[in-house]
This record gives sequence, C-alpha cells and structure tokens, in this order.
Amino acid sequence: MRVLARLFEVNHDIGIPSNRKIFQVMMEILIDPDRPGDFNQALMDLGSDIEAPVNPRPEESPVKDFSAAYQNGTMDVYPIKAPKKKPMPIYLKALVVRNDRGQYLLEKNESEKLLAGFWHFPLIEVDDFSQDEQFDLFNQVSEERRAFGPSPQESFQQDYDLEVNWSQQVFDQVKHVFSHRKWRIQILAGQVSNSKQFLDREVRWVSPQEFSDYPIAKPQQKIWQAYKTALEDEDLQ
Repeated sequence: MRVLARLFEVNHDIGIPSNRKIFQVMMEILIDPDRPGDFNQALMDLGSDIEAPVNPRPEESPVKDFSAAYQNGTMDVYPIKAPKKKPMPIYLKALVVRNDRGQYLLEKNESEKLLAGFWHFPLIEVDDFSQDEQFDLFNQVSEERRAFGPSPQESFQQDYDLEVNWSQQVFDQVKHVFSHRKWRIQILAGQVSNSKQFLDREVRWVSPQEFSDYPIAKPQQKIWQAYKTALEDEDLQ
C-alpha cells in the first residue's frame, strides 16, 4: 500500500480497513496477468528497500518517472496514516466477594457492550483513584467521604442487598488494554456469611473449581490471578 500511495498520491488513510479496497482495485488494474507472482514480489521488494517507511531513496526508484509523490516532492506525506489515539483510561473497582462456602460472586454481562456474554466479578466505574489516595493520606472520617457519594463498597451492598465484611488487604493494580480503552482496576475483597440467591438477574455463587465452566474474559482472569497471588503471599508470611 505504501508504494501505491506514493505512486498515485492516494489521499486515503491506509490505517482504515475499509480503505484497503481502494488499493485492491488498483492492484487488480496494475498487476501483470501473466506474471502476478513476480509483480507482487517486485512490489514488496520495492516497499521494503527503496520505498521503505524510514529513509526512503526515491531517487533510486525504478518508478520515479511516473511517481506522483516523487514528482511533486511529497514522499514524506504519503502514505497517509493518522496516528493511533491513545486508549482512554477507565478506572474500575473490582468487587471480589466470597461466601462462607468458598464460592465467589460472578455476574453475567448481559449488555450489548464490551465483553457481552462473559461472566465477571462485579465492576464499578469511578472517576479515578486519586480521591481514595487523599482519604487514605489524611485518614478522613466516613462522614466526609459521604460528601462525595456512596463508596464502591456501599454501592455494591445496596445493589446486591448483601452485608459484606470488607478486607483491608491491598492488592496489585490490574491493567488491561483494549484498542480504545485502558482499564485500571483496583480490587476490593470481602466476605459474606450467607449465600443469597439472585432470581431476578444472572448472578451466581461459583467455586474456583467451577470457573472453567463459565466464559471469563482476560481482564477478569487477571483480577483473579492478582487476588489469588496476594492471598498466597499472605499465607507465606
């Protein structure tokens, strides 16, 4: 695509998949029907050497006499490829809650959004983690914290109607990058003394041995690994 973009000054972003059809049509017109393999190989050799993305040598190109980019001095403009946008940071609290039977609360993502259909530890999105750090730093009381709204723990207890004994243990932060989002996840661990059943939503109490029976996405696998590693390290101390 790079050679063709320079050859014809193609003003379409090569990073957009739908634009590849433009280059496909061009190739169908240009390719030598008698020697298609040689034509493709020559084009690839040209693109990897003389027409390389960095430090090209257009003056040595065998197609310079009819290369629009060479003739117009726009070799550095083509091919057009917009820089990738940085993934937007998303801050989440993962609520890893265990009952007295050693089972963990998992919920099925029934939305049509990201990771639909997968099972996960409940997640609560927050603005960022700086507010928590400020409260921890100054040891501010719960009345002051409530001025910022319910905590993730309080929101969880209200939403799931559970009384949870929350752990003070600190876990490694989990990170996962999608093409357009970067999840940063803090784990909050807790325990309940009962196993309330949820009849109105896809929520289950699941033992670790049964996790393989549930489709669990990579971010959730990372959460479980960070949680499990922290517990193992605590047992060794």
